[in-house]
Amino acid sequence: MAGVLSKTITDDFLTCTICLEIFSDPKSLSCLHSFCLECLQNTAKKTPRARGASTGILQCPLCRTETTIPSSGLEGLKTNFLLLGLGSLLKEQKSFSQKATVCEYCLEDGTEVPAYAKCLDCEEFICERCARVHQRSKATKEHGIVTMDDLKSEKGQNTVRSHCRVLCAAHPKEQVKFFCKSCDKAICVNCRLLDHINHECGQLEDLVTEFKAEIEGLIPGVSTKMDSVQRTLQNVDQLQESADDYSDKVSSEIKDQSAMLHAIINSLEKQLLDKVENGKAQNRKQLQAYKEGLQLTLAAMESTTKYAVNLVKYGNPAEISSMKTQCQERLIHLRDVKVDGLPNLQKLVFKAGAKAGADRNRIIEGFGRLLTEEELETDQPPDSSAPASLIDLTNTEASDEDKRKNRFLVGSLEGKLNACDPEGRHDALCTSNILPVL
Repeated sequence: MAGVLSKTITDDFLTCTICLEIFSDPKSLSCLHSFCLECLQNTAKKTPRARGASTGILQCPLCRTETTIPSSGLEGLKTNFLLLGLGSLLKEQKSFSQKATVCEYCLEDGTEVPAYAKCLDCEEFICERCARVHQRSKATKEHGIVTMDDLKSEKGQNTVRSHCRVLCAAHPKEQVKFFCKSCDKAICVNCRLLDHINHECGQLEDLVTEFKAEIEGLIPGVSTKMDSVQRTLQNVDQLQESADDYSDKVSSEIKDQSAMLHAIINSLEKQLLDKVENGKAQNRKQLQAYKEGLQLTLAAMESTTKYAVNLVKYGNPAEISSMKTQCQERLIHLRDVKVDGLPNLQKLVFKAGAKAGADRNRIIEGFGRLLTEEELETDQPPDSSAPASLIDLTNTEASDEDKRKNRFLVGSLEGKLNACDPEGRHDALCTSNILPVL
């Protein structure tokens, strides 16, 4: 920012947050945020909450506070003359540093003469000669004239600011000079005479000190509230961190529970699979022994039959006579050998303890649930007077017929897991640390 103005006002104060340029025709919303009229018009076209005639509501792009759009449209929003005046002054200061300013009167005659001063009432730059003429003319001798050097000083800028004109909304060519306390608005001379003749009015110069005091009196209260809001924001950050840590802790507990249950299930799976493998090995061993016996018997039959055929075919009477009795006894023995039927093998049947539908809620209860603190206060724990069953098939889960024909599992937390075959024989498996199905 150029000149003395940059020492007191920051760039962002005079910059529209939509176009990021110095304000052009700034319009003020009810939240005191201001934007260029053109920027608001473009925003209203894109934002569903601000369609002008369709909703009559404009939502602030910064704080989302809603402002009622006047019947005349966005153009009817209050012009922020503070930003308009400061922005114009800033643009002038920047133009001083970028190019030479010339007298606007002489320029009309086709002559470029460096500007010596600016008439604040005519809002035109003039050369030294024109300035003297300006000060002698009856029509302009009361005008405020500030030299170019003074325009770059704080004193000159204050003079310029004091001459900035705020135009009346009802009479755009008239400058506001009065304030109607009855209507709480700034008005021009025409408004004073036409619409506010019987109202309590005063000149702005006489009331500005009172207005400043009223505004300044409210600032400390907001500053105090700002401190409170900032402390609350810090508490929000701390609460966020605490909530994240707590959520991570709960997630860790869930993962630990899941890992523990997986370990239990994996351990139980291994025990059952080991038993299945042991049964499989026993069956294979039994079948192998049976097979080897059959193979030996078959070999004996083949060799004896072959010998008997050769004896009959090639033996002489003496040889046949000498082997007759022994050969007959062996053939009779092999003929009468009793071949046992296939051996009875152990057949294990797995009876699942939990069904996806009926027992889903019981499985969920066994794993655990997420409850709010309020729900936890009213949550009723399960009856702990009776031992919880791991897999209870003794009630309605299995019929008597199932129990006779199928292998099933029963047990409790402190007991042994029994694998029962159809004949009622039991083999116990350790069930320590196995989670019950509640």
